[in-house]
Amino acid sequence: MVSEQSDSLAGEAKPPGSKVKVKQMNDAFAKSAGNTMALTVNVHGSSVELLSVDESRLVAGHGSGEYLPNGVDRLLDLFSRSQLKATFFVPGREAERNPSLIREIAAEGHEIAANGYQFEDFSKGADQDHEVLKRSHDILASCVGIAPIGWRAPKGLLSAATLKSLASFGYVYDSS
Repeated sequence: MVSEQSDSLAGEAKPPGSKVKVKQMNDAFAKSAGNTMALTVNVHGSSVELLSVDESRLVAGHGSGEYLPNGVDRLLDLFSRSQLKATFFVPGREAERNPSLIREIAAEGHEIAANGYQFEDFSKGADQDHEVLKRSHDILASCVGIAPIGWRAPKGLLSAATLKSLASFGYVYDSS
């Protein structure tokens, strides 16, 4: 079924009386679509700080990343009370530093997806990118017992070579 609606897109000027054809969704899809959303969380902990300072120089040592477990616990509680499932994009470095936290997230039914190892720029298709992707992939698979199928570029930057590498590891989607 097609209906006509007079409408304008956010600030787009339309001549008076113009019509936009809008295809109506069928009832089955409309019911399911009304309750569908993508909820994602980037788990960054102290990995960002460790790019510019040695671990021994973190202000509070291992305590500087304590907001990570506290923040994740709050999110897990919220998601549980709201009956929501999310995808958590996890850098390999964070999974190494907080394996029990990452396993807890997975145990609550949330997807664990990859987010590089430690904020790499994958836009140049560097030779070491494939090994960095494999390292991260293997760390997450070992941590939660299942290989990730989703990936998000840490800085939103990737190349065709990145996608080829991801496909070779069995990734199904890129959320960059």
